[in-house]
Amino acid sequence: MKTNILSKSVLGVCFLSSALTFNSCTKSDDNTNTPPKGGGTSSTQIYYRRSANNAAEDELWVVNASGTNDHKINISLPSGWKLDDEDMAEVSKDGKNLAFLVFAENPRKYGMYTSTTDGTHVQPVLTQGGDGLALQGFIDQSSVLFWQATPNYDFELYRVNLDGSNKQKINIALPAGETFGDEELAKITADGKSIVFLTQTASNSAPSIYKCNLDGTGVKLVLNEATDASIALQDLTSDGVALYRKQTNDTDELWSVKLDGSDKHKINISLPSGQFLQDEEMAKATSDGNLIFSTTNSDGSSQAIYKSKLDGTGVTLVKQIPTGSYIAIQSVKTITVK
Repeated sequence: MKTNILSKSVLGVCFLSSALTFNSCTKSDDNTNTPPKGGGTSSTQIYYRRSANNAAEDELWVVNASGTNDHKINISLPSGWKLDDEDMAEVSKDGKNLAFLVFAENPRKYGMYTSTTDGTHVQPVLTQGGDGLALQGFIDQSSVLFWQATPNYDFELYRVNLDGSNKQKINIALPAGETFGDEELAKITADGKSIVFLTQTASNSAPSIYKCNLDGTGVKLVLNEATDASIALQDLTSDGVALYRKQTNDTDELWSVKLDGSDKHKINISLPSGQFLQDEEMAKATSDGNLIFSTTNSDGSSQAIYKSKLDGTGVTLVKQIPTGSYIAIQSVKTITVK
């Protein structure tokens, strides 16, 4: 399990596109306070994990997609508890509440809490020992999907209500010789009825993406990847497209595929010189058809958040992160106010 982003590989690749120029990477107010089709105004918030200036402790931050109002969410935790590092926060479908993960040392134990998105009204969901948890997404307003590590560090998928009730394992009959993929391994479709998940073989090669019903039945193959690739699910769009990170020979790319297995392709993104796509938690789709993603330089000291169209065009800078801070995008929500 990941323990700190400082230990993660920061190698990546910058994808060049003739349709974009470097000058397009500038700030704009697109995607914030824009009128949605149904009337009113919309605002997109980006929630991200940040370690402040090489500090061991992780923080949860939020910034508007326009780059404005970047600030830390102050969450008051019980004594001895700290925010977990990655896969640690999700925002509810209505954008009003957070689910987030914490851990404590001596003895090592893990927990899940909820709060409002400003960090207030903190309430416990569950606490346990073992080898770690990772949030995967909200199923509906009152329940979340998460994985739980076993003692031999396999993964099991669970759901639980935010009041701590009805924790249950989701039993999925995996194909012979395959186990759940690593880390960002499962997402919930927009209607809350299906799970999209990753598998890998015992040798951690030949990764695949599958889809099943919420109860684990009806497993169907979406795609098989190359044997030399490592993949991690990033997000699902509202119209049934999976975004996933594909790493081959230490280079990170962003790919998409429809959930029926068609239209698999790399998303070509033009980035400033010396900036690369991060690995792992680096891309999210907004409900109004945009892409939010994070970048890093070769040694990880310069990180940033960008936005673009879902096809990778129209790249603009959202936020340059202060030197020495390390980030991972957690959740993105577009809220409409009528």
